[in-house]
Amino acid sequence: MTVFYRMSDDGSARRDIDLAMGVLIGWQGCSPQEAFGELVDAVRDTGVPLSKLAGAVVALASGSQDIDDRAGAVAAQHWGELRVRVPVVRPSRNIH
Repeated sequence: MTVFYRMSDDGSARRDIDLAMGVLIGWQGCSPQEAFGELVDAVRDTGVPLSKLAGAVVALASGSQDIDDRAGAVAAQHWGELRVRVPVVRPSRNIH
């Protein structure tokens, strides 16, 4: 089965896929090929379009509530337990 995605005029589908791969690489320490393979496997298993699934992975990582319901459920099922929130470190105002 070949996985296709529709490229929008502004390239957002490809950008979301690249970002989702980066998220998976960061969460799992895997290679880009392994990250893309996981996305493709989830697409094959669920029928969720790659661009929607990628957007849901990015939204899951960012804590966004703006997630496609089905794609969000797939992302949460596959990678939700890997989600790690990195605390934001703000510089002290009392810098010497």
